[in-house]
Amino acid sequence: MPFYNKQKAFNRFQFLEIPYGFSNLTNLVYPNLSNAGFTGQVLMGISRLTRLVTLDVSMHYFPWLTSLKLENPNMKMLVGNLREPRELYLDGVIVSATVNLLWNALSSSLPKLQVLSMTNCYLSGPIESCSSLMNIPSLSVIKLDDNNLSTTVPEFFARFSNLTIMHLNSCGLQGVFLDKIFQVQTL
Repeated sequence: MPFYNKQKAFNRFQFLEIPYGFSNLTNLVYPNLSNAGFTGQVLMGISRLTRLVTLDVSMHYFPWLTSLKLENPNMKMLVGNLREPRELYLDGVIVSATVNLLWNALSSSLPKLQVLSMTNCYLSGPIESCSSLMNIPSLSVIKLDDNNLSTTVPEFFARFSNLTIMHLNSCGLQGVFLDKIFQVQTL
């Protein structure tokens, strides 16, 4: 069962980057760095934390805070060595990738992912051709609020047999959700 709606950390490391030594904590499983006040680039060394089950570097948007960024390393470099993550919370992290590149990185590296939360990440681009997400059959939560997907509602949402929560508020989707997206699939 995912830890969706879990508590946020709310520490006060304002205007500091995630310390390099953090990547030496290789036994970490559930680090919670949410709303910690970190800024700058998401630490590439996180990719060495191969036991991670949950990664939460999300932050609420506050105009006076500078967000974390995921530019270099990009998503593929960040998750490329990880195999166990079931939950990925990047809300408020500025991600410089098209949605399709992002999906390809996630689907090739995180086959056990259950929760993907990326609200207000400046994601852009159409998502109708993201068949690579079908390589993540356990995905049960998708949160993409406040991005700029600017496309019609993709039919591939209907293929997620475990999807129970979908947040797509103000994300630029247009059109109508087909009935088959909301039908329960039975085996």
